[in-house]
Amino acid sequence: MKNILLCLSLLLLFTGCKKEGFGTGFEINYIVDIEVDAGLSPLLSHSYTLQNYPVNLQTKTENEGFTLADITKINAKALRMDMITPAGGNYQFLERIYLEISTATKGAAEVGYLEFIPNNQGGSLSFVPSQTDIIDYLKEEDVDLTLKIDPIAPPPYTTSNRLDLTFHVSVE
Repeated sequence: MKNILLCLSLLLLFTGCKKEGFGTGFEINYIVDIEVDAGLSPLLSHSYTLQNYPVNLQTKTENEGFTLADITKINAKALRMDMITPAGGNYQFLERIYLEISTATKGAAEVGYLEFIPNNQGGSLSFVPSQTDIIDYLKEEDVDLTLKIDPIAPPPYTTSNRLDLTFHVSVE
């Protein structure tokens, strides 16, 4: 029996699925602060839009030793929202949350989401990054970022939140 388990373990070790990485490139980070109002209706979705957020992709790309022409795609890698105030606050009032990006010339595209947020989540949320290639959005001078929330209960307090957005820039 031990030999069979050993053989199966070795077989799985050598034939297991390999996680595909992001490939050659670099990461860019953006920090966005946003407030969520107290007393929102749980019967409605609520949107908070930060308009004309500066992207500075050309500068960030040149700092990494590349040009905009070298970029093949840009995908969300890690998206996190932390509650700054009130201290010790939590996100138990949220059921779903989405982050979208748009520009004056392009419609909205989902960047990340988190559905069915657990009641014991605490003051930090890690979104599931969407696989949307947002190269055309970030090549613009500025973008609009929209945070869409579906509360499960009215938020008991106004919260100040910090979004930490990390994108992987794939280059040739």
